[in-house]
Amino acid sequence: MEKIEFSNFMLALDRITKNTKRAIDEVLKEHGLRSTHASCFFRICEAKDGLSSTQLAEACGVDKAFISRITAELTDGGYIHKDPDSIGIVYKRKYILTEKGQETYSALLNALSKISENASKVISLEKLMIFDEVLNALDANVIDYLKTI
Repeated sequence: MEKIEFSNFMLALDRITKNTKRAIDEVLKEHGLRSTHASCFFRICEAKDGLSSTQLAEACGVDKAFISRITAELTDGGYIHKDPDSIGIVYKRKYILTEKGQETYSALLNALSKISENASKVISLEKLMIFDEVLNALDANVIDYLKTI
């Protein structure tokens, strides 16, 4: 990829990310949450049995201090709690969504569906599938590169 093309790609991707976060912030505002909480919602729901703080930090690609702050906010708001049935030391117990968290997650999914539908309205499913494949490959390649530096 030419340097100028890749820089345009990076700028567009950054703009898409910022605007999507802005849209998510609007949805979550009524719940007193922000887009920073959204990735925790997604990761916890993806893991059917919940995630520990360490697993959540790894899944979200952030440090444990960030996860500690976000999980405290989500716990205080009644969106998540530690699964009392999960085995292990208290700090290793897994977070799961509460009923309130599941309702918020549903609202978030609904909003993301609308964002996605609007963003891809003139793009064929075939092109979207190819883009998804390419984007995942780029992501993996950047992660591999980071391991070398």
